[in-house]
Amino acid sequence: MGRVAGLQQWTKPMAFQWQKWQHKKGNRAFRKKFPNQVLPPDKWLFETFQLDYHKYSIDGNLCAKEIIDWTRPYFPEEALWKILDWGCGTARVTQHIHQYAPYSLVYGADTNAEMIQWNSQHIKNALFHTLTQEPALPYPNDFFHLIYGISVFTHLPIEQQLTWLQTLLRVLETKGILLLSTHGSYFENRLSNKQRLILQQQGFLELVEGKQGLSAGDRNYSVYQTVQHVKELFAKDFELKQLYEGKEFPQMMGGQDLWILQKK
Repeated sequence: MGRVAGLQQWTKPMAFQWQKWQHKKGNRAFRKKFPNQVLPPDKWLFETFQLDYHKYSIDGNLCAKEIIDWTRPYFPEEALWKILDWGCGTARVTQHIHQYAPYSLVYGADTNAEMIQWNSQHIKNALFHTLTQEPALPYPNDFFHLIYGISVFTHLPIEQQLTWLQTLLRVLETKGILLLSTHGSYFENRLSNKQRLILQQQGFLELVEGKQGLSAGDRNYSVYQTVQHVKELFAKDFELKQLYEGKEFPQMMGGQDLWILQKK
């Protein structure tokens, strides 16, 4: 299935300590400048993004603005949008969505129950729900106008992508928008020649960094996909409205391929 073992598991705590030291001065300055800013625990910032308080706040706000700017043309201005951040983590983006879509109901969902509990306690402009690893969402059919999943398919095995896609399809209204990101050609330079060959031959590569048995969604479980492979996944149920390939638009999603899809 194209799964390749990579770095040893001990690199993860070392990387955490390195980021903590690397951003120590900047994070201390951020705390001093914004003493009332609520931030999630450092270990969660490391797991879901970067251990950089400034980037967590500023980049989260910018990402929220961009998501609304990219999808606004597909919705009537007067509508009360229902928006889901699928795989919201520590609500880095979720908490800012309402600023750019004030007439909206914002939801966040993630499999990490502790993060969801923290979000519910500290982020008051959205509703949060804990998910199981099985593809299921606690929402009615045809409920959301917009669902976005940033850096979710990038760490989700292909078989689970297929089943989750059907679950997302169920809760997305007809003509609703699904915005997703994937690891594409921008990241191929990280791969060995053998890994690139597997990717081109089968359209995807599942790469495990560390010991086997990582749960889906772990940052050390990376999934790379060709554009053609992803197009085939979406073709039956979605119309492709816009594709920004990371190699051509590296500034848009950190090099990830950005897909804007409309439910048929």
